[in-house]
Amino acid sequence: DRALAQSPCTQQLDERFGTHLMQMTRAAVQAHDPVNTALRTEVSDVLMRHTRIFGEGTITWRGEQHPFSFLGKSALDDDRAERHGAWQSAIDYVRSNEDELQAIFDEARALRIQMAANLGMDSYIHLRYLEMRRFDWDRGDAARVRAAILEHVVPITRAMEERQARELGTERLHPADSSIQSDAPPAPVVDIDGQLDAAMSAFDAMGSAFGDPFRTMVEERLIDLPARAGKGTGAFCTVFPYERVPYIFCNSV
Repeated sequence: DRALAQSPCTQQLDERFGTHLMQMTRAAVQAHDPVNTALRTEVSDVLMRHTRIFGEGTITWRGEQHPFSFLGKSALDDDRAERHGAWQSAIDYVRSNEDELQAIFDEARALRIQMAANLGMDSYIHLRYLEMRRFDWDRGDAARVRAAILEHVVPITRAMEERQARELGTERLHPADSSIQSDAPPAPVVDIDGQLDAAMSAFDAMGSAFGDPFRTMVEERLIDLPARAGKGTGAFCTVFPYERVPYIFCNSV
């Protein structure tokens, strides 16, 4: 990116590919200036502590310990006591790590403020928009969207939650009950052990252009599907550019 940004042929590149290419390139160069390389490593180490806390965390549901990723499943339990117990065990775990989580937030915030200052920016917000290459969207646009949500969406959401609480026979909607509706959710069609095979069948039915790459991912174990103890929460996809294959990390329950 740096060599491209400093190329004497930028005008020709703009004429051939449009100005957006060089705009993206210059943003990447500015956002990832070597002056912040050490700080980025520090931020990564700090955030890894956050991942470790929730990767090691468990909830208690129906008398057994489960990874945090099971919160979504326990939230659909028909037994209110079991549902609330699982939710409370998650809250208790977070509270038991409250000091460390706050320290992680404070340390990451300080490092990011310093990164922005090193580039002559007034706040990390400016740097983050540059990192995400948001050229047609800024903090003013985000503020207007938040204001519109507050005015138009929040009242609708509040009314829906009040109706949901009444249907459940409570005055207010408890967080542990937010996934419970008067109409029962559809039962899962495929359990965890059959999900990759089911997905493979679906992609095969769409033709080899879809089926073959997915089959390669399954055979090469490039999909880490099930939730398990010690595994980081959430999901993401990355890529190995030289092998030209993606890798998917998720927490299916």
